[in-house]
Amino acid sequence: MNISELLVKSVLVKSVAEEEQVSILYEGREYTNANLDCTARKLGNALMKLGVKRGDRVILQMPNCSEIFSAFQAIWKIGAVSVPINYQVGMEMKIFDNQDREVPPGQEGEIVLRGPMVMKGCWRQPEATAEIIRNGWLHTVDIGYVDADGYFFIADRKKDIIIKGGENISPRAIEEVLYAHPTVAEAAVIGVKDSVYGEEIKAFVALKPGLSATAEEIREFCRQKLKRFFVPGEVAILPALPKSLVGKILKKELRKL
Repeated sequence: MNISELLVKSVLVKSVAEEEQVSILYEGREYTNANLDCTARKLGNALMKLGVKRGDRVILQMPNCSEIFSAFQAIWKIGAVSVPINYQVGMEMKIFDNQDREVPPGQEGEIVLRGPMVMKGCWRQPEATAEIIRNGWLHTVDIGYVDADGYFFIADRKKDIIIKGGENISPRAIEEVLYAHPTVAEAAVIGVKDSVYGEEIKAFVALKPGLSATAEEIREFCRQKLKRFFVPGEVAILPALPKSLVGKILKKELRKL
């Protein structure tokens, strides 16, 4: 068994997602716990020789591969996008506010990266480079937070954040509530211009086959789950939401409606 096989298996065994939430599942031959234990011990010994101590978090890069892998997949928290990375490998990840200051654990901000694997800039676009790389930090345009244990979570894309009455609202948080409605198959939330708040929340949903619901019923469901200020001002019900070839909902198309 090679390290890649071990990592794939570790992702499978840690998965606790419900069946209906699984979009695609890769699978290989069966491994016993003894197989995994044996290979994990070999990997651990190799890392110890590199000076890695108990409790450190490191990443691996396979030969001839551009992808990198966490060597501790099985200890990821559900929903986390990254474990704390050992600074010995030269990579740092933090959460910054709009003034490029680090924020405390639990507070949302922009995810930034620094290290030898970060790009130098945008090809022949100095202005774009200056916008996303400041003081050596790459600004990812992803909004997230880090918890007290150092695990990073993504909340939303910065460009999708709705600014309603001066308050930043994450569409993803509202979308998760919409998906919890028993009739909703697809959901997406965007901000639309509003004369009072600057932006208002608009939700688009597609219903499950054979089921029905009105826009007001869906808004009432949101009122029971969200703060009043976060309830969509409008809900549009469509036969299906526009998607890319890989199935990603295209919010730019929804903004044209």
